[in-house]
Amino acid sequence: MLSLLAERFEQNGRVGQIIGPHGTGKSTLLEALSQQLKGPVIKIVLRDRQRRLPPDFTGDHDKNCVVIIDGYEQFSVYSRLWLWWKRRQFGFGFLITAHRPIFGWPVLYETAPNRETYKRILQTLLKNEVEMDSQMLDSLFTKHQGNLREIFLELYDQWEENSSRKDATLL
Repeated sequence: MLSLLAERFEQNGRVGQIIGPHGTGKSTLLEALSQQLKGPVIKIVLRDRQRRLPPDFTGDHDKNCVVIIDGYEQFSVYSRLWLWWKRRQFGFGFLITAHRPIFGWPVLYETAPNRETYKRILQTLLKNEVEMDSQMLDSLFTKHQGNLREIFLELYDQWEENSSRKDATLL
């Protein structure tokens, strides 16, 4: 799948976006995909309402470079316009993540909450060494609307609480 996404990125003129709700794997997919892209990669990760580019980012990159921005929708309009101008000037590749489609960007992939993927991830991480309550896991998926980041944070908190009681079950 990653090689197909990298190929689509190239076919789209080295521009694309990965979209989807919070906690559905956009950043994870972006990280894996960045390993498949041609040329040097510059990654910018925006968190907690960052609205500006890092001070050391000049945008003066050659056409072989790919600029990756995780959390693009947090940028101000000014930052977005400046980035587009720099891309037009230098021709570097541009790959972003966002929660909703950004007008004019080709969508490479759309992530979505998926119960089966969530359960497979848990089984892989836990390697069947910990007993899991299927009903409880389903209720967490529903409670957090498929946001895997929030689900795993709650599971970790519950595991910590149970560990302190020397309990061998997950929940």
